[in-house]
Amino acid sequence: HENLEPTLRLVARILKEPAFDAKEFDLLKQEELSGLEQQRSDPQSIAVRTIQKKISPYPKGHPMYAESVDESIASLKAATVEDVKKFYTDFVGGTYGDIAVVGDFSRDSVTALTKELFGSWKSPKPFSRLVRRYYDAPQSNDKIEAPDKANAFYWAAENIKVRDDSKDYAALVMANYIFGADPLSSRLAVRIRQKDGLSYGVQSGIGAQSLDSAGVFQEIAIYNPENVARLETAFGEELDRVLKDGFTQEELDKARRGWLQQNLQTRSSDAALAAKFTAQVTTGRMMAFDANFEKMVQALTVADVNAAMKKYINPAKISSVEVGDFAKHPPKATVKP
Repeated sequence: HENLEPTLRLVARILKEPAFDAKEFDLLKQEELSGLEQQRSDPQSIAVRTIQKKISPYPKGHPMYAESVDESIASLKAATVEDVKKFYTDFVGGTYGDIAVVGDFSRDSVTALTKELFGSWKSPKPFSRLVRRYYDAPQSNDKIEAPDKANAFYWAAENIKVRDDSKDYAALVMANYIFGADPLSSRLAVRIRQKDGLSYGVQSGIGAQSLDSAGVFQEIAIYNPENVARLETAFGEELDRVLKDGFTQEELDKARRGWLQQNLQTRSSDAALAAKFTAQVTTGRMMAFDANFEKMVQALTVADVNAAMKKYINPAKISSVEVGDFAKHPPKATVKP
């Protein structure tokens, strides 16, 4: 509590009087370049960049353009500390800044201090929100060699046209929780990790924007390269089974309890609350939105969840990439579960 004011004053000094030391810049630049060079052979990094180019084909020059490793390295090498200083001078200010403080403090005193420190710090240029686009990306399947890597990485994704404030999204959140969100007891975890022993870690994910109808469904796995064929089969069979037969009431009830408990635990984290509060400024929401979304989840029927899965998740739209040392580790034959 007693360190809040001096901390904010230090933050204000750093933000308003940045050093941008040339030697520190060069050290950071070399660290970043080294990290990018390592990404050339890292299966996960290769998979992520490959899928991003497939499902988010923003044009070159757009802030959300998915760069290749070579492009990122070239951009970083060309950057100078003078470029950074100019960008900071041209764009950075407090006009559109948000601050969230969670803890034992006086709201009035922090508000007054924030106005004192940042009230006159104006942004040189106006802020404009980046609109997220939904891309109807065609399906693709890539297999990329990563020599001498013990583990392979699988990443699959499908764009879905949904926002995070809809009943459909609430149903998809529950569907994903049952299908693959839980790393231990989801359908993917039970089949691929526990029963078949094909993966060291397997999960699915669902995400959506708050202001744009642009979401994504994803599947990931870390595995032995020789299990690639069996892994492909298992993913396909489990998804087909869900789309054909759906989930059960028992699965929905268990997932709902787990998801609600997870939300409750998240709200006990000061860091999570601070992040949520600042995000709410952009979306124009309050904590009432979270409460209403939880009510939406509580009101879902198993028919709602199964219908949303069939409506949005289409195997013919899912792009995948597998990265590993497949040449040295020929795939084992597939077997029926």
